[in-house]
Amino acid sequence: MLERGERVDDSWIVLGQRTEEEGHLTVRRTWLLGEDTRRYALVLQFTAAGSPFAEGFVSGMTWRGEIAFYPGAYPLRAVVRARSGDGDRFEGLPGHETVEAFLDHTSKATALLSWLERLPAALIGVVPLLDGAPEGGRWLIRDRAGQALPLAGGDHWTLLSMSGGRPVDLAAEWNGEGLIPLGVAAAGTYRILAQEG
Repeated sequence: MLERGERVDDSWIVLGQRTEEEGHLTVRRTWLLGEDTRRYALVLQFTAAGSPFAEGFVSGMTWRGEIAFYPGAYPLRAVVRARSGDGDRFEGLPGHETVEAFLDHTSKATALLSWLERLPAALIGVVPLLDGAPEGGRWLIRDRAGQALPLAGGDHWTLLSMSGGRPVDLAAEWNGEGLIPLGVAAAGTYRILAQEG
């Protein structure tokens, strides 16, 4: 089935990874973004608890290679067919410049595949903020147009300190209700925010 899937050659940015335990398995989701094609890809790996994953990725790095997408109405899951070099730190994070553009992309994806539980997000020039008191406030990101999206997954003091109140580029996982930060690009550096396991 995968042999019929689309193959895409690009410079792939590793946006981030999330590792979770599901019963006796450890599941790792690695989110990629093509620098030229602006295509998102998900490399999904499973292993028995305690065993290493077959393929390793380093968040914040970019490498040239070919990936093959599984066929579907909205191809997202993929496998790496070939990659060259050791990888380099990426210079800039391409992505959506407004919340509206991201939500438009998300609505098109879910219209094609309504059971999607998670989608990657790369948002450019957003400002993280805590709306309300530190004990009970809501964590948000706000774009240049003043539109906001909620942040999920606990507190986000590291993200806030990395931004210093200024716009940053954010890589995240969207769960339909909020963004779970994976990494942030600020002042020429990429900081991993997700627990990668």
